[in-house]
Amino acid sequence: MTLRQTSELTLAIPALARPIIPEIQKTFEKWGRVNNIERDCSPTDSVTLVLGTVLKSGEKSITGSEYERRLKPNLNLMLGFQHAAWLVENQGQLPAFNALPKVYIDFPGLIITRPDGKRHLLHLTRRGDPWEFSWAPPNLDFHPDGRIALSNI
Repeated sequence: MTLRQTSELTLAIPALARPIIPEIQKTFEKWGRVNNIERDCSPTDSVTLVLGTVLKSGEKSITGSEYERRLKPNLNLMLGFQHAAWLVENQGQLPAFNALPKVYIDFPGLIITRPDGKRHLLHLTRRGDPWEFSWAPPNLDFHPDGRIALSNI
């Protein structure tokens, strides 16, 4: 299995409904318009969030296509938009979340498409404080400072 936990964070997240396009659009406005939800396999039950990586020991980065290939067998573990939104909304009460080093956290349970057909996944970034929504194509390289939000394996 190429997916492994990083042991940096464990947080309980309550049961949350999957989002609808207008909710997603509020965080996507500076990138354009959300056309469609291509995939949302994120859980709606309560979960224990852990962080993971798909990098093998010694790897500096992998291509986006390899990243997606490595995620595919574990899509049922991937957290999505509702989990990221809960973290952002509650970050003031989550000291362990705020104590993370400067990483970005992908939430690949949800993939959206724009009207031009480009695909995007949500990730959280922190260029200081607070954590913020950011969107990127899933075909970008995955680096050592990247993490994947997933349900406890």
